[in-house]
Amino acid sequence: MDPGTVFITAMGFFIFGGIALAVYAYCLHQIGMTLAHRQKWQGEVWRAASRIYFWCLPILGLGFFFSVSTVLQIGISVIAYILHAHPLSVGYWSERERIESAAKLRFRKNVDDWLGEWECQETNTREEL
Repeated sequence: MDPGTVFITAMGFFIFGGIALAVYAYCLHQIGMTLAHRQKWQGEVWRAASRIYFWCLPILGLGFFFSVSTVLQIGISVIAYILHAHPLSVGYWSERERIESAAKLRFRKNVDDWLGEWECQETNTREEL
């Protein structure tokens, strides 16, 4: 084959692989965000993150299906583990932070509304006297 054809083909695989990997990581991130809304997963973030990392442990065996050197098998396993567990936990954590900040903002708004109503009632009762 012509070296130019090999280069173009390799670049096509790299581009397609990069896009496919990005879409896959985004989907894992969305799954992590979905887990944050589950009632069973409400609680401390470190417990949910440890569950996610524990559930991804079987992925460590993925590298041992390849017949390459042991170092490469371990490297493939660790990279696959990180690529699966990290987007899930980051998605969970970011959504929990968003939910908590929205709850704090809603609480602050409700307190301001309540204080505003109370101050208006206080003013009206003084004027009536």
